[in-house]
Parts: sequence; structure tokens; C-alpha cells
Amino acid sequence: MNILITGASGFVGKATCKAFLKNKNFNLTSVSRKRSSFSKEIKQIIIKEINKETNWEKIIENCDIVIHLASIAHVSKYNNARMKKQYSRINYEGTINLFKAAINNKVKKFIFLSSIKVNGDYNINCKSFKYDDLPNPTNIYSKLKLKTEIELIKLAQNKSIDVIILRPSLIYGKHVKGNLLSLYKWVYKGYPFLISKEDVNKSFLSIDNLLDVLLKCINTNNIKNEVLLVSDPVPITLKVLLEKISEYQNRKPKFISMNKRIIFFIFYSLGLKNIYSSLYLDSTVDIQRTIQLLNWKPQENIDQSIKNSVDFFLNNK
Repeated sequence: MNILITGASGFVGKATCKAFLKNKNFNLTSVSRKRSSFSKEIKQIIIKEINKETNWEKIIENCDIVIHLASIAHVSKYNNARMKKQYSRINYEGTINLFKAAINNKVKKFIFLSSIKVNGDYNINCKSFKYDDLPNPTNIYSKLKLKTEIELIKLAQNKSIDVIILRPSLIYGKHVKGNLLSLYKWVYKGYPFLISKEDVNKSFLSIDNLLDVLLKCINTNNIKNEVLLVSDPVPITLKVLLEKISEYQNRKPKFISMNKRIIFFIFYSLGLKNIYSSLYLDSTVDIQRTIQLLNWKPQENIDQSIKNSVDFFLNNK
């Protein structure tokens, strides 16, 4: 089976390539902006930018499955016109161009990594996100993810290609980046953390569970034009997460318990409203439909995955 993986030099891409190498039935081609230290068994293609001008014809020839992971993930508070064009050029136009090439070259399956942010930044009325919720994207990143999803499903109509869209919650594991990496650094430096007296529940996603889902998507043949929400099966409170991070760093957690309204006022006054939402509002995911469609049994014990992630951080800080 010939599989093309884009974004291979990123956090998820590296893990996917290394995990899939163990399957002798997979012939892997990776696409990334820079060369990675993969085994010679992976054919590496270097493309500085994936956009609507990218020529995929020779790269995607004889490909059975495309796993499209490449995108600009970081969202700056400065959403100026130039940045919006860059997001659109790479995250939307680049994806649609690749998908059209996949259709023309008779690719059987196209797996697209979207984001749970398409559902929203936080749960409303304490209801977990579900696959059939009305989308509620709030920034250029999540709005373009939704736009891409809609266009992919539209283009796939009456075509032989199967589209599977994954909306993962915040992913953690080795090479973790973004907000979780910031939490690791904050705890390591011994800074106190504001904790709401009304603790919040968060759904996270271990890289191991994501890789398992990707394999299930490859090996399941009755899924076409589906949106699947992906997370670990059991949410975790922010306080427990910080306690685990502290434990694995051999640090004593330092908490300052405070009313949520006061915490909101502090973050709002500092212009950090988005960070407040990501930390102090519930964001849980209902994955029952994903489990049923894929016949998936996610790993429920996340302690080891968090420990592996923290150990990697400590060894590479």
C-alpha cells in the first residue's frame, strides 16, 4: 500500500512516519519543508510551501492513500491581511489543490487532519462537542479548517475517493508544542498557577491514540465523507493535569485558588482572553461515534503518555 504523508517534519508527521515504518505493508513517501532523519525506507520529498501552484502529479502517482497533516497551526493575535492570505494560501488552497490531484490520480482515500476548534473554543452549557454540532470556529485557523472540510466533501461527491476528516483535540506526546509545551515550561520554572475553585474538564489526545485512529482509518473500508472527532476517552481536569506534569518533573505543584470571575478579569486586563478560554473553560469531546465507526478501543490510561511527553521535554529543554 502506497501512502503519502504531508507535514512529515512536524510533531504529528514525525510520529506518523516512524510508527508506520513498522508496517511492512506500507510504502511511505513523506512531504515536508525540510529533510528529516527518517530511515532510508521512506522516500522524502522537500517542498518549501504547499499551495495551489504545487505540482503533485509525479509525487502522487500510484498513491493509494494521502494523509494530509501539513498546515500552519500557530494563530497570532495579529490577524492582519497578509497573515490571512498566508493561511488561506497554504491551509485552504494548498489542501484543495492536493485533493484535486488525488482525485485525478485515482487515490482511494484522503485523510485530512482538521481541528476540534471547528466545533468551538469551549463547551456551551457544559455539553461535550459532538460530530453533528453546528460549527463554531472563532479564528482564521479554525474558520479555514471548516471551509476546507466543506469543500473536500463537496468535491468528493460522486467520486471514488473516500474522504475522512479528523477533528483532534489538543495533542500531546514527544515533540509536543504550543500551549502544552508552555505549561511544561511554566511548571519547570516553578511558577505558581491560578486554579479556579470550579475546576474545568479538558479532553486531550495522546499521539498514540491518534496514530491508532489513523491506522483504523486506513484499514476500515466502509467510511466515506465522514467527520470524526478524536480525543482520549476520559477528560482530565486542569488541576490534575498540572499535578501529573509536576510529578513527572519532580516538582511540587504551586496553585493559587481563585474565583473564576477574578481570573477572567486578570486575563482580560492583560489582553489574554483567548488563553483564558483555552485554560479555564470546559472543552470535552464525545467520541462515541468515532469508536463505533472505527471499532476503535482507545487507550484509557494516559499517565504513561503524559510521562513520556514530559520525559522528552526534560531531555530536550
